[in-house]
Amino acid sequence: MSSRPVASRVIEPSARNRRLGLAVVVAGNLVPLVGVARWEWNLWTLLALYWLEALGTLLLAAVEALFARQGSPDAPGIAPLYDLREKRGGVTLREGWPPVYPRNVPFAVSMLGMWSATVLPISLLAWVALSPTFSPGLLVGALAVLVAHAFDFRFDYIANERYADVSARELLRVPGQHVAVVILLAPFAAGDVASGTALLVGVVLAKTAAAGYRYHVDHGGTPLVELFEWLSLARMREPPPTVSIPDAPVDGRVRTDTRAVVLGSAVPLAVTLAGRGGVLLAALFVLGLATGSILLVALATAALSAVTVVIVLARYLRYGTLVYQRRGDTIVAYDRLLAEPQWTAPAYPARIEVDNAVPDRLLDTGTLILSTSRTDADDTVRLGPVADLDDAVETLDLPVSDTDRPSADYTVVAVATAFAALFLFFPLGLLASAGPGDGSVVGAAFVLVVLLAPLVGALLWAALARL
Repeated sequence: MSSRPVASRVIEPSARNRRLGLAVVVAGNLVPLVGVARWEWNLWTLLALYWLEALGTLLLAAVEALFARQGSPDAPGIAPLYDLREKRGGVTLREGWPPVYPRNVPFAVSMLGMWSATVLPISLLAWVALSPTFSPGLLVGALAVLVAHAFDFRFDYIANERYADVSARELLRVPGQHVAVVILLAPFAAGDVASGTALLVGVVLAKTAAAGYRYHVDHGGTPLVELFEWLSLARMREPPPTVSIPDAPVDGRVRTDTRAVVLGSAVPLAVTLAGRGGVLLAALFVLGLATGSILLVALATAALSAVTVVIVLARYLRYGTLVYQRRGDTIVAYDRLLAEPQWTAPAYPARIEVDNAVPDRLLDTGTLILSTSRTDADDTVRLGPVADLDDAVETLDLPVSDTDRPSADYTVVAVATAFAALFLFFPLGLLASAGPGDGSVVGAAFVLVVLLAPLVGALLWAALARL
């Protein structure tokens, strides 16, 4: 009697890791069942647990987004540090780990900004109104769920190189799904039904099934159904952006001027401060002054200072580390920090003109606008600011005969300055008319200053640009 060898099924290491990761995710999400059975948790406790998980997932997703290798299509609302979206290349911070891509920083900042401006204030109000208490069981449950997410990050996202197949934009949806869970459960948390065992067990099992399904899809599984085409993963990623350079020696190189680059951060800084986050911080600063709260003034000042530093650093990373090279018949913008080309343009493009930038007028630097084609003048890139435009044109052998900036337009200067003075008249008039005890008038004047500052700044910047 002969025996047939039994074919053994060999599981690939990646598949084994995925199964282990799925088991950890499911086990971590089932831990709240212990709290329901042993510590008599109610729905408010589960909400607190899932809120902590949403916060941890948000922070982890922001970190994961920095390593995502695939490109991200433009998304509405990704305004902070948008200049970095055009950055190519990455920098390795730890040996054995993938590089951090500056182009993904706006997505990570957007995650944190949306949470800080929307979810966090509502959560703090609810916390003050309900005054919940932390129990040891709740902390154990939160720790178990967060450990599951940390395990997935370290041993799957990094070690198993899942970062190579995802984009920063698609990672935005993960913290949003966790927030949606909390929002959907909140209406059921009132009344006696909130402590029903069947409801709590059903919530935990549904949450676990959703987490397992999301893990399956995120790790290469096919979705059961695509409800909306615009939410499909295929629309949230694109090939990593790359720039090829000609195989030719460098005939000349010019660096950007650091002073002009830093001064150029005034516009993105004003745009950022004019957003919801900037207005909120300015309102906290005004509230601190009106109420005499040193703590509010200090916190708002520290936050505004941090925003300013980040915007300036982002601007420097975008332009301050560039070296413009002449390689054959091509101009190459090469980043010396990331060791990666950023763009290329023909040395004799369809369009080349001197930019009328405000920093160039104030610092006597220069900037050129070049088209990236010999025939199409619409798609342009920026060369500069450089310390000496004439020297840059000669070094790179560019077809520019006149490096003078456009003539001043004093009509625009006068109109923009007049409107800026008009908008400043109202808050300054309120301050001048306020007496020693008119705190409300002073507060209203500061609020007007906060609201009108971006508009006044834009008008003054437009005036400077025409000088």
